[in-house]
Order: sequence, then C-alpha cells, then structure tokens
Amino acid sequence: MFTQTKVFVTLALVSVFGLSQTFAADVGSGTTDVTPVAAQASATKFSMLDVQVVDSRTLEATFSNELLADNTSEVGDFALTLASDDTKEIKVKSVELATPTSVKITLDEDLTVATEYNLLAQFVSDKNAQIIESGEDGLVTFKTPDTLTPATQSQDVAVDANGSQVTEPTPTDGAPAEDMNAASELDATAPATPEVAPAQPVEQVAPNALPKTGTPENILILVSLLVGLGLFALRRKSA
Repeated sequence: MFTQTKVFVTLALVSVFGLSQTFAADVGSGTTDVTPVAAQASATKFSMLDVQVVDSRTLEATFSNELLADNTSEVGDFALTLASDDTKEIKVKSVELATPTSVKITLDEDLTVATEYNLLAQFVSDKNAQIIESGEDGLVTFKTPDTLTPATQSQDVAVDANGSQVTEPTPTDGAPAEDMNAASELDATAPATPEVAPAQPVEQVAPNALPKTGTPENILILVSLLVGLGLFALRRKSA
C-alpha cells in the first residue's frame, strides 16, 4: 500500500514588459491510502485450484473464480498429459459446467491407477471475462488413487413419479438394454393368464374289443340253450 501526499504550489508569471505577478494556490495537504494496481490484480487472480478424480474417465476441475458458462464447453480448452511424459496426451471427450466454479471433464480413455497427470487449462474465462494464464495458474498436477471405479460400471439413476430411484437394468447374455426395458414393460401390461384345470384321464378302448354283454355264466347258459334248441330241431326233422 502506498501513501500519497498533497503539497502547496506557487506559480510566478513574467510578462513581456517586465511585469511579474505571483499566484499561490493551496492544493491541500494530507495523506491518502492508495491500493496498487498489482495488489488489486492479485486479489482477484484467476487460477485452477484442484482436480478431483470421479472415476476412470471423469475429472472435476475447480477454479478460484466463477466461470463464464459459455466458455467452458470447448474440449480444446483443456489438455491432459502424463506428468512423466508430456508427449503422452489423453484425449478429452467433452467438457461441461458442473458448478459455478467447476467443470466436469470426460475423457476418451481410462486413466491408470496410482499415476500422476498434468491438467492444463487454457483460454478459460471467468464471469468477468478474465482469461486464465495457461502457465502456472492454469496447471495442476494430480495423482490417481490406487483403485479407480470403472466408468462403464456407473449407472444412471432415474427418479419415478413417486420420487423413488429407479436403476436401469443391466443387459445379460448380450441382450441390449432397450430390449430388456421393452420386455419389462410388456410383462407389466400383459393380462394375467387364467389357470386351466388339468384334464381328466380318458380310458382307452382297444380297437378290437367287444362290448360287455353280461357275466360269463349268462353267456354259457345262452350258448347251452341255443345248442339244445338246435338238437331238438334236428330230431323233429329226422322223425
């Protein structure tokens, strides 16, 4: 902080005819506190503060100032490289605003566990149109944890009309998730199938079987009667 001092100023005027006149002006006296421009700039310095690893393909970068929303969706604004080899670059797939002071960065390939990376922010602006300096202010080195959650295993959680969370079904045996959802909807809307009583067993009849006409005793008596009538008829003919 600097101190500014005001003083008295006296002016002497001399005309071409040799006449002179002195004027004294009281400019005032005292001290005024003045904040240097450099100090004002450092108070609002725009920089990237931290990088968090969400999963194997997702990062969240936090900044010191509120971001300009229209200037945080360009994938070219961020570059991710290995800390040990800055020629090995991991391609950034998409960038979106996560909070007023942070962005969500989706990568095109998986990160390696327990590995240091450098994330460089460039051409990123805050809400006051202050562009970050891509050197020290826009560079953060971070290290991935020993275990990473695979991005392919993360599921989108939806909320139904009752406010309950609904988890999307996981495809099995190579079946697409869309087909499983359609099958679930059909199962839910299909009418219940009525239960059918088991069929009663039917007694099968042999093709050449004769119908029952009586007991064996009755049949024997009938045969004997017919034989006796036949013999009686033959005797009468012969007499």
